Amino acid sequence: MNYLILARYKSFILPSVTFIVVVVLTLTVGQFALNKIFETRANTKELESKNKLLEAKKVVLSGVNTDDIKKQVKAAVLAVPSENPSIFVLSSMRGQAQEGGLVISNFKVSEGQGAKKVGREVEVSFDLQGSVFSTLSFLKAIENSSPLTKLTNIKFTISSAQATVKVTATTSWGELPKELGKTEDPVEPVTQAEQELLRKLAALRLPALGQVPLSPPAGKADPFAF
Repeated sequence: MNYLILARYKSFILPSVTFIVVVVLTLTVGQFALNKIFETRANTKELESKNKLLEAKKVVLSGVNTDDIKKQVKAAVLAVPSENPSIFVLSSMRGQAQEGGLVISNFKVSEGQGAKKVGREVEVSFDLQGSVFSTLSFLKAIENSSPLTKLTNIKFTISSAQATVKVTATTSWGELPKELGKTEDPVEPVTQAEQELLRKLAALRLPALGQVPLSPPAGKADPFAF
């Protein structure tokens, strides 16, 4: 009996199964195709958005004076160097002291971490001797020169218009950024405060460099000396 039923409906079962398989495959392929279409549309919109942003950046950057940018970058790097500025600071102080007829001695340099851990600080201490006027001019010049230097401790001893000063100052340095922003990031305009800062950095004086005094070697005496 079952055999007769199976034989009777066999001609219907095979086409039905085939139809169902075709429908399932069609739906699967169709869903995949639809997903690809939606994905392509989303990518196209994203590319269009990026292109508009890049065009806007192009318009902004085309109006920038590259010479001014180079000067501002140079002033900023000189004010806050990317490497330890100890030798340059000592040499510049030596040069300024020579210009003012001052005697500068007893240099000491120590390095430490900046208070905000953004960069590193270098502490410089030294003794200064000369006229009161030249000494005050020297100290003022230090705070208006590159690299940026802050006087943290000053001890004056004045006698007959001559001054002996013990000075402690700090200067900072930090590594340059190693990564640039993403291409699609918008251009942020320079704020008025940033423009004022750049103007002040550009106005800093580059002092004349002098010879850095070398400390005598310490330790054992020369075994070949008589």
